[in-house]
Amino acid sequence: MGYELPDGAWLLVEADGLRYHDQPDALLHDRRRQNAFLNARVSSVIRFTWEDTTHDAYIPSVIGAALDKAGWHPKRRRP
Repeated sequence: MGYELPDGAWLLVEADGLRYHDQPDALLHDRRRQNAFLNARVSSVIRFTWEDTTHDAYIPSVIGAALDKAGWHPKRRRP
């Protein structure tokens, strides 16, 4: 999931599962991908685990705080 921030950069949100992301090859791939994000105007990547999804307010609160800090507001649709 991603949010375009007011400065044109992006906030990306990822969900990582242990089955794939705890393997050495996956860790290498994740690090390289994260480095590529830095060159693509991605200002932040927030990562969550499956365990995080079991806490109702945790994910929305973390994403909301990051968006507030960046000055992001939802785009309003015209009727």
